Amino acid sequence: AQVAAADLGAGHVGMACDVTNKEDCLKVVAALEEKWGRIDVLVNNAGITQPLKFMEIQPENYDAVLDVSLRGTLYMSQAVLPGMRARKSGSIINMSSVSAQRGGGIFGGPHYSAAKAGVLGLTKALAREAAPSSLTAAARLGTTRFGFGL
Repeated sequence: AQVAAADLGAGHVGMACDVTNKEDCLKVVAALEEKWGRIDVLVNNAGITQPLKFMEIQPENYDAVLDVSLRGTLYMSQAVLPGMRARKSGSIINMSSVSAQRGGGIFGGPHYSAAKAGVLGLTKALAREAAPSSLTAAARLGTTRFGFGL
């Protein structure tokens, strides 16, 4: 992460974070807020896919895919939300997939589709809660953007 950030140039920071671990998410957000004073935009883009058919999905496959897409989106959003609410300013963008609507296929297995559909529902719920604080939550699905609670 640090090498990639250095390639982008000055002002970029590379930090590792296991988005399935809430403490990791809180630590990274705290470090970034310490460095920059605030976080204005969060893009939840972490995700994994496994091209497995329905009957091939094992518990560890299901857990891994859903944990990164859903738990990671929840934990990172929870980590930035207090600061955004305090400032009454901020945007959270959650990456979904056309697989949320189509179901599996070339983008991953059925568990990936379920996880990305869950991201849409989580985004809608977050937007409803965050709107009174003047915050924006949106989900991207391919090239389509869905804004919720605006």
